Amino acid sequence: MGKLLTRIDRFLGERSTAFHVVLALSLVFALAFLDYVAGGQTGFTVFFLIPIVIGTWYAGRWLGLITAVLSSFLWFLANLSIGHYFPASAEPYFVWNALMRLVLFLIVIYMVWRLKTALEREKELSRTDPLTGAVNRRYFRNIASEEIQRAGRYGHSFSLAYLDLDNFKEVNDTLGHSAGDQALQVVVDTMEHVTRSTDVVARLGGDEFAVLFPETGADAGREAARHLQGLLLDAMREHDWPVTFSIGLVTFEEPPASVNEMIKVADRLMYSVKDTTKNAIAASVVG
Repeated sequence: MGKLLTRIDRFLGERSTAFHVVLALSLVFALAFLDYVAGGQTGFTVFFLIPIVIGTWYAGRWLGLITAVLSSFLWFLANLSIGHYFPASAEPYFVWNALMRLVLFLIVIYMVWRLKTALEREKELSRTDPLTGAVNRRYFRNIASEEIQRAGRYGHSFSLAYLDLDNFKEVNDTLGHSAGDQALQVVVDTMEHVTRSTDVVARLGGDEFAVLFPETGADAGREAARHLQGLLLDAMREHDWPVTFSIGLVTFEEPPASVNEMIKVADRLMYSVKDTTKNAIAASVVG
């Protein structure tokens, strides 16, 4: 049963908003018709919750609200259409019942939306660094693994830049850890501002960062790294922080065997700069 629900969730999650609108409204009309055919003798309230939950979860509160109002209205019409089975005095009861159903549906929409928001928030926190908002090390490894697979499947190259902040300890020691935290945040904000939407900025730990450039060859990778370093240095100067950047850039024309190997190559290049001149870029091509 769990596997079936997972498959259904994956299927619905991959569909468009238009699909969810059509599905939810079609279910509402189908249930209203069945309720009419049954002569109002069968309670369909619980079944109307199905399109309401689907609409709210996959398309948003607006579709849940539309579905809820429509469900209550059609249920009311279905009962009016069979009103000859009931005395006229029962009509106020139908109105009251329809309103109570709408209230129930609205409560369900609120609970479903709060649950989804909480789950998405928890999912986001599990993927990002809490200080900077960059992708964290664990999630970066997942993304990098997927990129390795894509590179192998389609035969395209990609580049990885590994950055370390020079003199970062001096910022912490002389200006305090709050300034150090701010410096890390500025680094991530700068990188995310200048990189493409397809690039991935990650904090791998401490003052070490990585930027994954999908479908980026050696020349484009070096240009991106130089541009990134220049803007980062400008950002540090604006705050009078004595921070520079040692960068290891590796372009994989053939996919590496693993994420560990990919990071190890870039890390080694970065430390070749860190242990010598600092504030420079060491680039290499693999494959």
